[in-house]
Amino acid sequence: MSDDRLRAAPDGEHERLVDKTRSRRATRPEKRDLWTSAALGAGFAATAVVLAVSLPWERAWSPLLAGALVAAYAVLSRVELEIGPGSAVPTQIVFVPMLFMLPLPLVPLCVACGYALGAAPDYLSGRVHPARLLVLPASSWFALGPTVVLALLAPGAPSARHAAVYALALASQLALDLASAAARERIAFGHSLRMLLPSFAWVFAIDCLLAPVGLVAALSGVGVFVGVLPLAGVLALLARDRRVRIDRLIAFDHAYRDAHDDAQRDDLTGLANRRKLVADLDRVFAEPHSGPDRILIVFDLNGFKHYNDTFGHPAGDALLRRLGGKLARALADQGSAYRLGGDEFCALAGAPAEDVEALIDATTSALAESGDGFSVTTCFGAVFLPSEASDSDSALRMADRRLYAQKQAVRVRRGETYEMLLEALCERDPDMRAHVREVGRLSAAVGRRLGLGTRELDELVVAAQLHDVGKIAIPDAVLHKPGPLDKAEWELIRQHTVIGQRILGAAPALQRVAEIVRATHERWDGSGYHGLAGHAIPLAARVIAVCDAYAAMTSNRPYQAAVTRAQALAELRRCAGTQFDPDIVRAFCENALAEDRLAMADVA
Repeated sequence: MSDDRLRAAPDGEHERLVDKTRSRRATRPEKRDLWTSAALGAGFAATAVVLAVSLPWERAWSPLLAGALVAAYAVLSRVELEIGPGSAVPTQIVFVPMLFMLPLPLVPLCVACGYALGAAPDYLSGRVHPARLLVLPASSWFALGPTVVLALLAPGAPSARHAAVYALALASQLALDLASAAARERIAFGHSLRMLLPSFAWVFAIDCLLAPVGLVAALSGVGVFVGVLPLAGVLALLARDRRVRIDRLIAFDHAYRDAHDDAQRDDLTGLANRRKLVADLDRVFAEPHSGPDRILIVFDLNGFKHYNDTFGHPAGDALLRRLGGKLARALADQGSAYRLGGDEFCALAGAPAEDVEALIDATTSALAESGDGFSVTTCFGAVFLPSEASDSDSALRMADRRLYAQKQAVRVRRGETYEMLLEALCERDPDMRAHVREVGRLSAAVGRRLGLGTRELDELVVAAQLHDVGKIAIPDAVLHKPGPLDKAEWELIRQHTVIGQRILGAAPALQRVAEIVRATHERWDGSGYHGLAGHAIPLAARVIAVCDAYAAMTSNRPYQAAVTRAQALAELRRCAGTQFDPDIVRAFCENALAEDRLAMADVA
């Protein structure tokens, strides 16, 4: 089989693969394909040279005859008969005469030269990438089998007495062709032999039918050229007619697919839509199941309605486009992203057991964004296919039920506890509303820079906004005292983190948040409220401590005027390693610088 033969394909896919193969020839091969072709080509060249040196040259040879046969082979190598899911090259008509008219040790090298000469116009014109020259010797292995068989078993002129030997020579040709091409496809592209057999069946059938024609041509001596050239012309015309008809089918297929794709694509985000999802699910359930399950994840955004109402529908549409793009990038080559409508998205991906958690973290993080005055997160429902569902309807229903259950849990946590406590804190001290919002925003930004997962980021934001909830129990006289606090008052202030932990710990869903809140006033060197130090302090608490200090320094307080942004960052750096975790300070400052660059770009 010659350069870039088509892969095996289901019926109806042939024209698409023809188009894809043609367009791929002009591009540089992938690294694995390049190295595989180089190794096979070098192996062929070495073997051909060894045969040329070791096998007896029992026939005299004429450079003129050899050149003519190589030229004829080059002409026929350009005639590609696209049949079934593959394409055949009718070089048997010249290859067989080569075996009987040239010294046998010379035949493999002549075959490789014929391929190179035939491909030269394409390489010189740029229609084929020069690196694909390596494929030509890698595709010449088939010439070695008949050369060895005939040299060992059937010396002399063609004769009917050697029919069995000729059949063995043809079998060796097909076996080596299959082995070399299958090795390249397996190593370079990961295709199994079973996938390639339909292509080889067609190609080998053509080779078997043309081999007797080549034998008859060999018996005619130099008259081979009288028969080969007209036959080559007829085959070239047939190949051209076949190619024109395929081109028309490709053009029609492209137009149909463009219209079909438009009907299966979401206009706003460019992602696939619900119709495409159902079609893909039907395909999953129709295919024989082998390997790991696939996972269907349905997402619903939390906070999007508030964002839409606050910033307007154009901003809401822009947010959906951003989130859709982030979801598609998070899935990368693992699967497909869909928008089902409104603020609902979906993912369908491969799901090896060890990768499921990372996949869910990546996709839920992609569908989250926060900023000044808003926080959009996501809930999800996941189903493993086909082990948990038998068809697309049952899969979508199960995912929706699990999504609804998670949203209910979030509503209980946020609606009945979180919102109530936050409102009580802000009612007690109206100035606290802006402060906790700012600490939450800063903490979310730093958490994302640190690569926190969705669950950890969610806990961080909740803890950041409720880190001072224990101050509800602190008397106003102490909380708003303009002068220095005495020892007893300081001891009371120190208890507000413990009080906050007790308040939050009463809600089972906020147990982890309660632990974080208790540690928000610890210091990296251990001199904080309760003596925790270094990595013994929860990561989220270390983040909140930095963000809380910055927000406090850059806002006016009864006992302190606000400082500039630069002064606050300098103070954080000064206290890194004593009061604050140096890594958190570094991440905070990097985020601040990134925000500054973004603001400058917006102004420009």
